[in-house]
Amino acid sequence: MFRYVVGAAIVSACVAAQVPESGSNERPAGTAAVVKTVVSTEMSTLPRGIVRAEAAAGAGLAAAYPGDFGIRENKAVLFTEDFDGADGLKAWSDRKGDVRITESGMHGTRGLAITADLRDGGNNGGHLFKRLPYGEDAVWCRFYVKFKKPHDYVGRLVSLTGDVPAEPVPYRGDGICPDGNARFFTSVEPFGFGGAVPQPGAWRMLSYWCEMEMDRTDNKYWGNGCSSTKPLAAREDAWTCVEMLVRMNTTPNARDGEQAFWIDGKPVAAFEGFRWRTSRSLAVNGVWLNYFMSAVSATRQGSKTPADTSTVEFDDIVVAKSYIGPKIDPAPRAAPEAPSRDEATPEKK
Repeated sequence: MFRYVVGAAIVSACVAAQVPESGSNERPAGTAAVVKTVVSTEMSTLPRGIVRAEAAAGAGLAAAYPGDFGIRENKAVLFTEDFDGADGLKAWSDRKGDVRITESGMHGTRGLAITADLRDGGNNGGHLFKRLPYGEDAVWCRFYVKFKKPHDYVGRLVSLTGDVPAEPVPYRGDGICPDGNARFFTSVEPFGFGGAVPQPGAWRMLSYWCEMEMDRTDNKYWGNGCSSTKPLAAREDAWTCVEMLVRMNTTPNARDGEQAFWIDGKPVAAFEGFRWRTSRSLAVNGVWLNYFMSAVSATRQGSKTPADTSTVEFDDIVVAKSYIGPKIDPAPRAAPEAPSRDEATPEKK
């Protein structure tokens, strides 16, 4: 059972979603139509040895810091980024692709945009990577994301990683099973499930670790997915709060590692049974905003006509050693009281 409960009430790890009836992908911006629930068989399956768990919702670190003001001073916080500072992107260890600061972040502040343009052999997106100074056994990452409409199925989004040695750039090893002494990563992202959920897809986790299962179609390793049994559809043109957790296995031989994710402060799915590492030296030491788009990936997820371009926006990222929770709106400033008659400036005669 998960050990990170942050509220008193235990709630279901699976949240039912509303997705459109088959035959139409159109819906108002930022909303999901009230329609029947679609369930793909892939949503109910899990990798060998992994089981569903339960998580709870409640107040996290952000509740004590309205507007996130001062949250970076909390001893549990490892890294923050709101893209409002004068240093731009200098706090990140590595940058690639069409990654740029915008003026359209949360609440009219600055934010980050990444665009993929697949025309004429163009780019697949881009990334920002942050190497954490120390490896941690449990890390939560909260971020806000907005998929600009129209948006196709997503190839990759945000990951927590572990690498030994800890280089300033992320390790790339798609198609290969990671060495349990050297590498793992797990991502939270939308996925199409063969078209069962409209673009940009339903939220799930995708993981690469030393005991992952092979893809039997080509005998390579392309990640193992962990999903809620019912889909929670990602929204277009609306800011969504996403938070993920990775907890390492306690000993090299134990299969008690965990992962979970929340959407807008509500638990969606949680999973136990991971042997992320075979050495205690491997721990969570990287945060990877890895926006990757591909026509091949979109087609496999159910897109009939993959989009030429797609854009995602990020804001208000917090990485910590405990549950963070959604950003709390700062209290509005009280309007100044009108002066009394006696205090008012006397009229000139």
